[in-house]
Amino acid sequence: MLQQKPIYISVLVPVYNVPEKLLKRCLDSLLQQTLMQSEFILVDDGSSDNSGQICEEYAKKDSRMIVIHQENKGLSAARNTAFSLARGSYIMFLDGDDYIEPQTCALAWKIADEKNVDVVFWNIQTEYAHSSTITKPFTGESKGLTPEEVNNLQKNVLDFNAKIAQVFAKIVNREILINNKIFHEEELRQGAEGIVFNFKLFANVKSAYYLNKTFNHYVYNEQSISHLPNLSNYYLIVRCFTYIRKLTQQKSFSNKEELFKLIDVRLLYVIITTAISGFFNPANKLSYSDKVLGFENFLKEDIIKHALTYGDRSKVSRQRRLVLWLIDHKIFFSVQILAWLRKLQYKNR
Repeated sequence: MLQQKPIYISVLVPVYNVPEKLLKRCLDSLLQQTLMQSEFILVDDGSSDNSGQICEEYAKKDSRMIVIHQENKGLSAARNTAFSLARGSYIMFLDGDDYIEPQTCALAWKIADEKNVDVVFWNIQTEYAHSSTITKPFTGESKGLTPEEVNNLQKNVLDFNAKIAQVFAKIVNREILINNKIFHEEELRQGAEGIVFNFKLFANVKSAYYLNKTFNHYVYNEQSISHLPNLSNYYLIVRCFTYIRKLTQQKSFSNKEELFKLIDVRLLYVIITTAISGFFNPANKLSYSDKVLGFENFLKEDIIKHALTYGDRSKVSRQRRLVLWLIDHKIFFSVQILAWLRKLQYKNR
């Protein structure tokens, strides 16, 4: 009987109503991976378009590709379904509208194997309609993280500017996730679920390596869940941070007070984003008075009130402090103007 070859990396891809052009580019990037001892688990999360069919068509082209269909349960549940089937030594997450470079799996595995680390990170290139930007989670050349830098990873998840809170652009040792029962919280569905996942992950990571390569392409899609004003989603984000706060209270973290302060500052960014990209987003078709009413109700959430009162505003930019001042003084018409300007800015990028 032939022995199965080991799988080095499992790439987990949740798929839900992804525009055909973007999904095909994502799947093409997986077919192009040069690491043959990898697998790509696609979870069609109850798509109502032809996303599931496209996944099946691609699976016929490459035996590394596995397709699972399930009723719609949300992003977190789709990732968990994929993880339950994963056989790889390392896990990588990829969204169905993004794509990666052909050498991603091969080079990431090479580093993980040689350096024997829990996590390998790399850079992200955000693709806009007319331009792109590169985000680096660390500065300088490729390097193994020092013990102090590893210890700071959990704090960095709460830092808006640290750029490591997303689940993609890294591979994670599968045993770390299994042994510490680190899964996506399915009741959170969508919102800041990546922050919750990474907050739990980096409480348990002992070693990490930064690979100064740009492998991931994050496609800015105005029609994606992340960029449409989904008002219920903002309350899910609040639930995510409430979960993190409770987790911090329950665990024996040595830096609890520091984490609590970071949570408040991170929530200041959430409040600003919820105003500009959410309630006062031009794509929100509610009347102005309903937008104001909805946002004022959002501000009454306990964890939001706490952040507005105690969050260290010196930790956010001057421009964002202005938005917070407008919110404090209920000058919401000016906030709406800023939301229009932001939409124009992204449209022309």
